[in-house]
Amino acid sequence: MVDPQSETETHKLAARLLNEIREVALRMQPKLASIHRATLDSHLDRDLGFDSLGRVELISHIEKTFQVRLPEQTFSDAESPRDILRVLMTAQQVETDDLSRIDLAISEVADSPEKVETLVEMLDWHAQRQPEYPHIRLYINDDDYQVISYGQLQEKAQQVAASLQQRGLVPGDTVALMLPTGEDYFFSFFGVLYAGGIPVPIYPPARPSQLEDHMNRQSGILENARCRFLITIGRAKTLAGVLR
Repeated sequence: MVDPQSETETHKLAARLLNEIREVALRMQPKLASIHRATLDSHLDRDLGFDSLGRVELISHIEKTFQVRLPEQTFSDAESPRDILRVLMTAQQVETDDLSRIDLAISEVADSPEKVETLVEMLDWHAQRQPEYPHIRLYINDDDYQVISYGQLQEKAQQVAASLQQRGLVPGDTVALMLPTGEDYFFSFFGVLYAGGIPVPIYPPARPSQLEDHMNRQSGILENARCRFLITIGRAKTLAGVLR
């Protein structure tokens, strides 16, 4: 027998979640009429206009609003508000000030970079003055995280840049990054910048049911961005070959 009180609470949670999703969608795509007709089974991409960056903003907004931490795969796995609802119903409650999956450390130096104009110049400035200082914390779970310092990020990014240049990248070339959130993503992103290229982040496919739609969407992005290079993980090489 279904508990009526539990069922009522689920309906309330669903209605609140849907309102929050509509709010974020309208802020990003104010002219998209289908947002006003959104239901729990609306498609996040086609109906609500959430691209990769939009999904990041949406999940971050939900975590802060409901004071929960959602699994990392929610960013790519969820296809509809109902998928997010299922995860939300089992998500762990966290403190308000501990909601960010990527925690950018605040530098404690006496001076500040007043003349830098690019992300690379900013990284160089910090790496020169405080190479061991934590810049990024990547949370593996609630208690375990990986630290990337300014010096480590600079060193690994410069290695990626050298590899790209050896393969023929010239300043102004676009480079697609089909990588999950992790150290390789940040090393590659800054590596492209060090090489003078333009990073174009795209998500790897999460589930077989998404493959065809994913292929069509990502191939369009790659063509529009005129990407000459694609950096991805080993298990996505077959897909990368098809996209090429």
